[in-house]
Amino acid sequence: MVTSGSTFGLLVAVLLAGAGPAAADQILVLEVETFYGRAGFKRCQTEIVLNVPHELYSIAASCVHGDRSGSTTRFERPLSGEEAAELRDLVAAAELFSVPHVGRDETPGDGLFITVKLRSIGRAVVVVASGNPAFDEGRAPSALLRRVLALQFSGIEKARTASSAGDREPTP
Repeated sequence: MVTSGSTFGLLVAVLLAGAGPAAADQILVLEVETFYGRAGFKRCQTEIVLNVPHELYSIAASCVHGDRSGSTTRFERPLSGEEAAELRDLVAAAELFSVPHVGRDETPGDGLFITVKLRSIGRAVVVVASGNPAFDEGRAPSALLRRVLALQFSGIEKARTASSAGDREPTP
């Protein structure tokens, strides 16, 4: 869970536990974890919650810096209805429950190791995205991953900028 110590994880667990079978594809938790070879970060985790019945949509991310400080940059914010709809469409098109699950760990060089986990009511899948042909450019899983990473990096950059400016909370 990206936001340890917060009520975010508890909220997700309660919402998942309390949903009926009809809500299976209406409540989705998408997690992307990236390990870096020799980049500015060691590791980034992003969690997106799309709870359609309760109209709760959020993103939380955490990135551990690759420098000696090992400091962490975090952010959490609600997603707009438009962002949530776009992500639901991308998740549906990606068909993560049916893509090949095997990829490669490319971190020994300057590469990445990326996993994508999708949970809905009663179902879960973990897919290795790095080195996986299903995530090649132009394919639906690739579009989903690119969008999640764009949201992640946008939020992390805002959090870093706010932190260097002395603000405690980034503005969405």
